[in-house]
Amino acid sequence: MTMNSPVPQDYQYQFGGSLPANAPTYVTRQADADLYQAVKAGEFCFVLNSRQMGKSSLRVRTMQRLQREGIACVSIDLTAIGTSGLKSEQWYSGIIDTIAGSENLNLGEQFDIDELWEENSRFSDVQIFGKFIDKLLKLISTQIVIFIDEIDSVLSLKFPVDDFFALIRAFFNQRVDNPQYQRINFVLLGVATPSELIQDKKRTPFNIGKGIELTGFEFAEALPLINGFSGQTSNPEVVLKTILDWTGGQPFLTQKICEFVRQSTTVIPPGEEAAFVENLVRNRVIQNWESQDEPEHFRTIRDRILKRDEQKAAYLLDLYQQVWQLGGIDIDSSIEQSDLQLAGIVVKKKSTLKVYNLIYQTIFDSLWIEKSLASLRPYAENYRQWILSGKHDDSRLLRENALVEAEAWANNKSLGFQDLEFLAASRKREREKELAETEIQAELERQRKEKEVAERARQIEAEAKQEAEKQLVTARKRIRFGVLVLFVTLGITGLLGIGAFIAGNTAIKEQRKAEDAQKTVIKAQEESKKVAQELSQTKGELAKQQQNSENLKQEVNTTQRKAEKVKADLDKVQKDKNSLEAEKNQLTSDAEKLQGELKSKSREINQAEQQVKNFQNKFTNIQAQVKAKIKELKTAKNNTDELKQSIAKITELSGVASRLQQKGKINEANQSLNIAGLVLQEKIKDTTLKEVLLDSALVLGYQYLAGEEKERYQTKYLKNADILSRSLKELSKIETRIDNYPTNLATLVYIYYVKGHSDKAKAVENYKKAFEHLSSLKSKLKSHIELFTLDLNILYNGNADIVALLYRQLQEIDGSNTVYYQSLKQHLLNELDYLMQQQRWREADLKNWQFILYLAGKEKRGYLDLTDVENFNCKDLKQLDTLWVKNSNGRFGYSVQKKIYLDKGNSLDFDWEKKEWKKWNPKGYEDYRESVGWRPLGNDGYLWKRGDGKLKDGELPGDDEEKAGTTSRPVGGCYLPAEPYPKPYPTTCGGSPFFLLRLVDCSR
Repeated sequence: MTMNSPVPQDYQYQFGGSLPANAPTYVTRQADADLYQAVKAGEFCFVLNSRQMGKSSLRVRTMQRLQREGIACVSIDLTAIGTSGLKSEQWYSGIIDTIAGSENLNLGEQFDIDELWEENSRFSDVQIFGKFIDKLLKLISTQIVIFIDEIDSVLSLKFPVDDFFALIRAFFNQRVDNPQYQRINFVLLGVATPSELIQDKKRTPFNIGKGIELTGFEFAEALPLINGFSGQTSNPEVVLKTILDWTGGQPFLTQKICEFVRQSTTVIPPGEEAAFVENLVRNRVIQNWESQDEPEHFRTIRDRILKRDEQKAAYLLDLYQQVWQLGGIDIDSSIEQSDLQLAGIVVKKKSTLKVYNLIYQTIFDSLWIEKSLASLRPYAENYRQWILSGKHDDSRLLRENALVEAEAWANNKSLGFQDLEFLAASRKREREKELAETEIQAELERQRKEKEVAERARQIEAEAKQEAEKQLVTARKRIRFGVLVLFVTLGITGLLGIGAFIAGNTAIKEQRKAEDAQKTVIKAQEESKKVAQELSQTKGELAKQQQNSENLKQEVNTTQRKAEKVKADLDKVQKDKNSLEAEKNQLTSDAEKLQGELKSKSREINQAEQQVKNFQNKFTNIQAQVKAKIKELKTAKNNTDELKQSIAKITELSGVASRLQQKGKINEANQSLNIAGLVLQEKIKDTTLKEVLLDSALVLGYQYLAGEEKERYQTKYLKNADILSRSLKELSKIETRIDNYPTNLATLVYIYYVKGHSDKAKAVENYKKAFEHLSSLKSKLKSHIELFTLDLNILYNGNADIVALLYRQLQEIDGSNTVYYQSLKQHLLNELDYLMQQQRWREADLKNWQFILYLAGKEKRGYLDLTDVENFNCKDLKQLDTLWVKNSNGRFGYSVQKKIYLDKGNSLDFDWEKKEWKKWNPKGYEDYRESVGWRPLGNDGYLWKRGDGKLKDGELPGDDEEKAGTTSRPVGGCYLPAEPYPKPYPTTCGGSPFFLLRLVDCSR
């Protein structure tokens, strides 16, 4: 067996701490080239990753390369400055002292920190640090790169450091105005995310610089590591690959296991490399890992998940459990996914989040997850058994005090979906139990009454049928006897007319008795009908809240009409019998024809009997229909239960709308009420779609409320989000069968927007579904205006504009796709057109300014400068002007204002480069503003405000000072120096000459 050359005795792998610049075990990765090239290009950079990934070693190696090229480099380790008990002045002093004392800068006596602090005692600590950087740039003529390591330690400081990072961002932004700042770079390294660096959510986040991705070792990159253990194996590459299979290239673990191989006295036989490494890993790393975890690595990962933020621990464990069980989940860039990545336990591979390596997967396995969750959950065993049953074993759900205690524990905690589902299922079961107890007596009473009515109907029906049949049999016998007597009498003699007449009369009497029998049948029918009416009335009383009760009444009326038709048939029989009686009266005058006539009448009687039978069959059919109605009543009861549930949700939604209105969110409140109206007015026919819409509206409503009172409404929001997730599963089963009516499509847009807004894990998928349904909806509309005029519009209510919000979310997620930008732009333009057509001029005026800010990309800033106006897109400006002129019949618009402005003796001759008016006419400008209805506010004529009352020609689009409502300087407008320009001077852009200037430029 051939071995490679022996390894020097002092060769050692280093795991933990920074590797020296000349360390033989340093592995060069893509991050080395990325960071070096970015810094050389003058970019601010940040290397933010989990611990023990080689950040500090990367810093050391990069500094060495830069210093060789004459670039001044300074390293600040914030942990060396400290965090405990420090005041702001001490912390900033420590940073300044570290930079000033760096040997690489060699400031010597050129700088005195005490003198710096004394000279600037009136300034804040962060301002003093800024002045120090200015001084440093004067003392050092070369490029300066400041590396700030362990940046996450600032999160432990007792005073805010947002200003520190804001100042670093300011250094970058000032490069445009001060080229000296191009010579200074900052590189931030640590375990944090950029969003954590500036914690005040009201401030602009730390959004500058280039992120350097620090990945694990790839096989080709790690090949230099085989030099340390080449003496133990003839196949060092195979050994290295096996090590990487276990570590996933994680630098700390890779170096550590390489060192274990190097220390081994065993020569690895060919072909047994994998078994050797596995045995080594299991015995020296995985087995009893807590006691062997030196230097600390696995415990750091564990504590970051479980102890860093105990409120989020259960959620992080639940998220990691999904990754572990499924082999990976889709990346959604949520804060929780970022937390797991910073813990180091998972890694991003393409678009999937996976467990970083096999070692982590073995140590932090399902048993560890369950034990950790059990230590957090007070209901761990019940929860585990419920999950094992596939969420079907309701006996494991919490009850009474146990549920109350669990909900108290869960309050203000970020729990996983399954935890929330378990608690929600427990609470639902408790509510169902309470509801069942209150309804059981009512149900028993209903069944008792129904049984009594049905029994009474059966008794009357049986008695009537029995009596009718009895009388009918008797009548038939007598009729046949009378006919026989009459026939014999006629045979004996034709002279006994009187006898025949008497016999005929006897037959007639018997016939009348038959008719009485028929009347008895009719009477029985009427009594049965009365019973049926009583039954229908009783059932109607039980179903007063049924929305389809009117249909039931119509069906009963149909049944009654059928019964009346049967009665008409019997009347016809009666008429036929009357005709028979008339014919029999002629027996005295036409005895010879009597026999034939009697035969004919006998056939008619048989037909009458058949009609009676037909009536009986129809009566039987009526009974069957009554039974069918009873069955429909039972179905109606189920529909009533669903209706109760919908009414409860509508009631809750109305309450949410009321609270939104109280908080001044009028448009959001109207949106909620419109949804309730859609459901109540049966605009949406599909039951499932209605329920999902109500669930979505409650989620969004509580989300609106939680924006201001998070603690108060967060629980309700989470509960309804859970309900929405379940109802969406039902919707997915029937979604393809839903009719593509505009109301249904608008509802689907709303539902999937809310789902995307509430479920960050599947935000992209749901937002794109909403976008698809919106495209289908727009294809159904005759004009772009119809989107804003839908009946009970749930997509557009002023500021509660679901369509605009959807486009903004898609644009934020997928900014590279220009479709969303153009879609939002066109939507805002259509909204302007709609408001103008409705002559809602004030609203159109405000939307006009918001549209300008959006096109200029200055929505967050809220105002424009002269450069923004100068570069404003000509096509967009002309399009805005055309809308104003067209919809106002020539009364409003920038071109209208330009004409009035020039007519008042003003000039539009302006030098954009010098930002100076070549000719300024204060009086002409004042006359112009008076002419269009913008009256002065204040004595010096510097500020203006539009007048009230009827709008004047040219008054719109208005001056943005009106929108800002300022007393000193407008929020929306152009920031201009007050001097040396004469007063009154137009300081805004919205309706001032500057946009008129741009309109002139665009016309050239």
